[in-house]
Order: sequence, then structure tokens, then C-alpha cells
Amino acid sequence: MPEHLDFNAIVDCVYDGPSRREVVARLIEAAGPWLGDPETIGILNLRTGSSAEKPWSPAALDRMLTQDDQLSIYARETVPGGRSGIHIAEREGKSRYVLSVPVPWVRRQADRDIARQSAQLFRALPLSHSPAVVTGFELGVQLRSGSLTNTLEQCWESGSLARWLVLPHALIPRRIHPFEIEVRSEDFVLLRHARASSDLEERLNPHASR
Repeated sequence: MPEHLDFNAIVDCVYDGPSRREVVARLIEAAGPWLGDPETIGILNLRTGSSAEKPWSPAALDRMLTQDDQLSIYARETVPGGRSGIHIAEREGKSRYVLSVPVPWVRRQADRDIARQSAQLFRALPLSHSPAVVTGFELGVQLRSGSLTNTLEQCWESGSLARWLVLPHALIPRRIHPFEIEVRSEDFVLLRHARASSDLEERLNPHASR
């Protein structure tokens, strides 16, 4: 299986079925060609490993999720053995929507502006629920108890794979190193990790780094 670039879109809220459908529809639109057209939807129980997948239907988003469930929307296969998807988890009073894109697909696109795509996903989320987007390769942000700040603290922990952050102004910490501000807008600040460029070059042009 190819490595993936993961956009972790997080909100400080757990939605009911209709509201979740609305948020997912906005994320699918914002993802555009990074996701493509949804084809199937599946649910995976992370505790038992049981899974089921069926043709895509927005109505399937109404399902109540437990702490162990992950709901996944998959697009058509974009590269051999790989397809983009949106993976949904809800726990600790928060929701995480991960747009996961195979790196070989990212590599062959003319527009590879990861920062811009991160910002587009941020704008698709309700501002009233303290949205944040954390992007990196093979990155899974763990939803922690307490405020959203507790969840975002892991981006500054040793070994974190977070490379791009889109945060509302209220969630910007006093000390942002090793990130630096790349974009400051009315609604958000986009931070870029000092290693983002080298990580991107290594994944998209692996032979050049040898």
C-alpha cells in the first residue's frame, strides 16, 4: 500500500446525523480532485477489527458511532493499490475527518499546494466549533480529552509528523517553533513546519534524495 498524505480536519463538537451529512458534503466539495467522487462507505470497529463496506450513500452518515468506530468514505482507486478517502472518528466530545490521499497520486498532480488545500478544508468547517486542520504524511491526530488545545499540543511533541497547521487565531500558542507563520488571514493562521519542504521533496521526488 502506498504512503498517504493526511489532512486531519478537527472540530470541538460531535454532530448528529443531519449535521454530519452537511459537514461531510462541504468537505467533499472542498477536497475536489484530492478526493474525487465517493464510491463506497464502510465502517471499521478498531477494537474488534470487524468491517463492512457498501455503495456510497449520504444516508449512511446518520449512523451513530461508538468510541471504537471509524466511518470511511472511499473514492475510486486513483493509483494501483491506493485510493483517497475521508475517515471519520468521534470521541472525547470531538470529531475528526481525515482526508487521506495516496502519495503517488499527489506526486503526479500539477497543483500540489498542500497549504492551500489545508486552508480550503478549514473554511469548509463551522467556525463556531473551533476548527483546526493538521496535515502531514501518515499522520493520525489523536483526539484527547479536555479542550481542543490539549489535542493540538501533540503537534509540538517530539516525533510529531505534523507539518502544516491551519488554526483560528484563538488557538495559536505563544511559542510556535519549529513552525512559522506562512499565511495570516482574518479567520485563521497557517503555520508551516521547518521540515515541511524537505519532507515534501522526499515523498514527491524520492530518487532525488538518494
